[in-house]
Amino acid sequence: MTATGIHVGQSRVVGFLAVVCVLAGYGVIRGILGGNRFDLFFPLAQGVFAVLAGVAAWYLYQSKKVGWYLSVLVALNWFIGLSKMKIFWNLFVLLVTLGMAAVLIWLVLPGVRSHFGLEF
Repeated sequence: MTATGIHVGQSRVVGFLAVVCVLAGYGVIRGILGGNRFDLFFPLAQGVFAVLAGVAAWYLYQSKKVGWYLSVLVALNWFIGLSKMKIFWNLFVLLVTLGMAAVLIWLVLPGVRSHFGLEF
C-alpha cells in the first residue's frame, strides 16, 4: 500500500470517527434533555463512547500509535455494544456498523500497521 493510499484512508477514518463522535454527543444531549427511557447510564456510556471516538480521531489524525489502538477500541466497543443491547436496526445503525467494519479492516492492513510503527 502506498503512502498516499494510507493517508487517504487515514483521512477518511478520521472523518468517520469525527462524525461518529458528533452523533454520539448529540445522542447524549438528546438523551439527557429529552427524558429518555433508559435512565442515566445510557447517556453516560454514550458520552464515554463519544469522547473515546473523538480522542481516537485526534490521535489518528496526528499519526500517533495510540490513535491506532484507540480506533480499534472504538470499533470493538461499537460491536460489543451491538451484541449487549437491544438496538433497533435502522439505516443509521447499519451504516455505522458497516463503517466500523471498514475501519477495522483498514486498521489491520500491513501497510497501515507499519505506518503506525506496529510490529505484529
